[in-house]
Amino acid sequence: MFTLSEKVKSLVKLKNEYKIFLVENLEEKLDKLLKDFLENEEILLKENSVEYWLRLGQLYCLTENQKSRSIEPLLKALKLDGNLTEALNELGENYWHNNDALKAQNYFEKALSNDPNVNRQEFLLKGIELAKEAVDLDVEDGISWTILGNSYLSAYFGIRQDKQFAKMALSAYKQAEILPNAEVNNDLFYNKAIVLKYLEMYEEVLQSIDKSLTIQSNWQPAVKLKDDLLKYLNNVSTLNSNKGKIKRKRIIEFQKELNEMQKERNFLEFKNDNLLAFSELKVGLNFSVIACGKVIWNLSQDESFPFTFGLMDFLGNSMVVTVYNLTPGKGFIVGDTVMIPKPFIIQTNFDYDNRNFNFTTIRVDKPNEMIVNKRKLPSSWCTAFLLLTTEKDSMND
Repeated sequence: MFTLSEKVKSLVKLKNEYKIFLVENLEEKLDKLLKDFLENEEILLKENSVEYWLRLGQLYCLTENQKSRSIEPLLKALKLDGNLTEALNELGENYWHNNDALKAQNYFEKALSNDPNVNRQEFLLKGIELAKEAVDLDVEDGISWTILGNSYLSAYFGIRQDKQFAKMALSAYKQAEILPNAEVNNDLFYNKAIVLKYLEMYEEVLQSIDKSLTIQSNWQPAVKLKDDLLKYLNNVSTLNSNKGKIKRKRIIEFQKELNEMQKERNFLEFKNDNLLAFSELKVGLNFSVIACGKVIWNLSQDESFPFTFGLMDFLGNSMVVTVYNLTPGKGFIVGDTVMIPKPFIIQTNFDYDNRNFNFTTIRVDKPNEMIVNKRKLPSSWCTAFLLLTTEKDSMND
């Protein structure tokens, strides 16, 4: 067991140092290790069952096409030892690779709480530094650029859903894409699609997924990502166009209440900001402005998408709102009054598979700055990562 376990640990160490690509004939070595583990399962379980399930799970995580098989052995390891930080981190990475942000974040947070001596933020930032060093050694190496993109993507999920991490990941993936061998790397296009999705660049998401599927047509992670995204876009487009089928009488009531709020501003923390109609908002960041409206529909929360709802202003115009870093299970209901300072506007308008997707979105990355029913959201509504990093940011200001 010691020899097999140490072999896996050495490969995991190389992965964490972004040097796994240096291993020659990696897939062959992984196949042999997996065969040895499975053939000797009974003996190895008697020696150390926790170690066996952990290393088997890590082995699957290292493979190109068997990552999903890692979940079962890792969960078995956690059942035997719930404080196994390595297993928690591996599960977190597995779920973000499979486009399940909430589960990924949940396991990362458990890993941090179980082992307070492990600073995952420092670990992930160190990973970015190592990946940058690899790029500096050879700027024409597409693999190094891909690994740099992956390290930024890991930081996006492991630290907080910060657009800056996503943008840096996208930049690295685009550089990798123009270098040799990109045409055979479906993982590159898949990871790029995940980044684009969180930046809400949906047309480019679908283009990147299609490139991935061109390389491997039935690759299930890419197929699922595409199916889930099209379902989400169809739902958002339909609900936005018909205002959630809310009755005309209720729309008039909402407009009346919102018009009265235009006059009552004494409760606002942002008294000097302008309450503008949605038609007056520009694409990008709107400083010294508040977007105010009534919730007229919401989507059932999906673990791979932000909480999404429709917001109608005092003129009866509506926009889509996407909220990131919101605690799972929290959300907004029809009739809530929502105010969003410095709204960031995204315009979506493209055709795909004989369907037009055309809607405008307000993206919210810091829900703790929102005002709902005349009150700021409590800290319990925000993810632990957001609160931690926001606190550090304020200390550094």
